[in-house]
Amino acid sequence: MTAHYELWHVDDGDEMFDVPRPSRCPTLHEPGARLLLRFDAETWDEAKEIRERFLFEDNPDHLVPLDIPASEFCFSQYRCGVCAGDRVRLKMDYHSAAHGEYFGYFDLGTTFNILAGDIEAPQNVWMRVHYSPLGRAPVGQFHHVRNDEHFFTYFERVPESTA
Repeated sequence: MTAHYELWHVDDGDEMFDVPRPSRCPTLHEPGARLLLRFDAETWDEAKEIRERFLFEDNPDHLVPLDIPASEFCFSQYRCGVCAGDRVRLKMDYHSAAHGEYFGYFDLGTTFNILAGDIEAPQNVWMRVHYSPLGRAPVGQFHHVRNDEHFFTYFERVPESTA
């Protein structure tokens, strides 16, 4: 079965992943992020070979190179009402898990900076930990939650004067 892949350049190297994935949003927020290539491959190993040929062998496959800045894939206003640049705080302890896999535990009072969203995954609100009262969530760690009417069940805006 053919899968779709994207190759991104960021200031400290390059990243490749299959599409769709939950979101490429963390990559969008890396310094210097630019989409270099979209292509199809049958397996991950084939995708790695295509990547290597594209980057190091003067593109013998004649793939059409792209040079699209990450900002072209971002939006700032989420459907649930928060915007990139807002700061929010957890109103209760929060366990993060999907499909039975545990991703983290965030304590009441943990604050997050809201990041620009990915236009290809608008269902996620992306954020980075700003402050963790008990230190369980590393500052700067990426996290995402559903962009829906339940967002403010778990979070509250932090007024600018206290942000």
